[in-house]
This record gives sequence, C-alpha cells and structure tokens, in this order.
Amino acid sequence: MKKNKYLILSCITILSFIIALQAIPLVNCLTTTINDGQNDVVEMTGLFPSGKGDFINEIDIVKLDIDGQKFNLTLGGDLESISFMHSWIEVEVMIFETYNTSKSAWDQKQYGMMYYPYTDYKVEFYWFEPTTMGYSHWGWDNDTLSFDQNTALADEVGSISANVITFEVPTLGEGLVILDNFTFIVETTYGNWMQNQSWYYDCMPDQYAEYNYLGGGIPGYGIFIMLGAMFGITAIIIKKRLK
Repeated sequence: MKKNKYLILSCITILSFIIALQAIPLVNCLTTTINDGQNDVVEMTGLFPSGKGDFINEIDIVKLDIDGQKFNLTLGGDLESISFMHSWIEVEVMIFETYNTSKSAWDQKQYGMMYYPYTDYKVEFYWFEPTTMGYSHWGWDNDTLSFDQNTALADEVGSISANVITFEVPTLGEGLVILDNFTFIVETTYGNWMQNQSWYYDCMPDQYAEYNYLGGGIPGYGIFIMLGAMFGITAIIIKKRLK
C-alpha cells in the first residue's frame, strides 16, 4: 500500500514539474538569412537619392546570416582592397529589441555592430543611449562585460575576410541575447572627400532606408546626425592628410 502511495506521489511530482516547465517562457534564438537585391546602391545628392545601380560594390549589401549570437554580413566587394586615402566607408548592423515603423532607425537606435573610420575600421559592438540631441555611443568592453562611454575602450567582437564581416554579439554581463522577434537593419555608406556633392548608400530591408522618412517635408534629426557624422569624418581625414 505504501509503495502505491509513493508511486502516485512520484507521478504527481513529475507531472507538476513538467507543467511548470511548460509555463516558463523559452528563449527563442534566431537562425535566418536576410537577402538584399544586387546593384541597388543609391547615389545620394545632399539629402535625396539621385539614382540607383551598380555603384561601389564594397557597400552593396548581399545578405545577413544570423545563427543565434553569430552574424555574417556579406557585401558585394572586397573591403580589404579599399584604399582610405581619399575615401571612407561605414557599415552598421542595427539591432532593435522593439522597433517603431513610423520612425527612422536613426531616431531610435538601440544596439549595433559598427565598422567606421572612428573605430579605426575594427568590428565593434555598441549600445546607444538616447539623449536630447540624439544618442551617445557606448562601446562593448570585454574586461568589464559592459558598455563603456569611453569608446576608446571598445573591444573587437569580430573580423573581416574579403567581403564578409563576421561578428558575435556578447551575452555575458550587460550583453544582449538575440531573439527571434528582434528587428535587424543594415546600412552602408561610402564617400570621397574630394567629391563634395555625391555619396552612396545601401539599406536592407529597403523599406527602412533613411530617405523614405523624408516624406517631402523637413527630415528628422536622424538624417542630420548621419550627414553631420559623415562631414565630420571627412574633415578629420582632410586634416590628417594635410599634416
């Protein structure tokens, strides 16, 4: 009789444990590939697009492969072959835990991989803190497992091989676990400091392109931040060349 009671009690305990496990929300990691059209780089004159086509293969986005925390971004040209003597390039994979489709990505930045002149063309990961004038950059620090406002302390989270940027989003400490309901936007830009009018831009998915938010009216502060950053980078490059 006692054995039967123990058996029934054991069954009830096991059943309760299974039910409890089912009630716990599971972390859904993401495995997917986001593809982009080819030869769709936009030539920009000032704030507005003036043409689309086979421009600057090095910023022509091909696809973004995501496997949990690991990302592979494939571009149309060899990044390692670019000479930055007279030009600059920016590549960013923006990651959003939540995304407002009525706003520009630049007006709601949260996390992102950055490959920029002011990262010395290293693959780094950033958190963006909202401010009254936009946002500030906080770079990932492997030593503290947190984001540090001193971007000089930012550590590399990936590498480049020809036309592929590979990186892994950190999870420890203040890191970020990539879930399947996140929004991902890739933006690339290219400019030449000897050409003042035109610059080049690609975005994936296309509907999130910055110029789509102009709406024929006055642009949000996001587009001005982007242009200001580019012109600032150009000024820095010119200053270095003149020394």
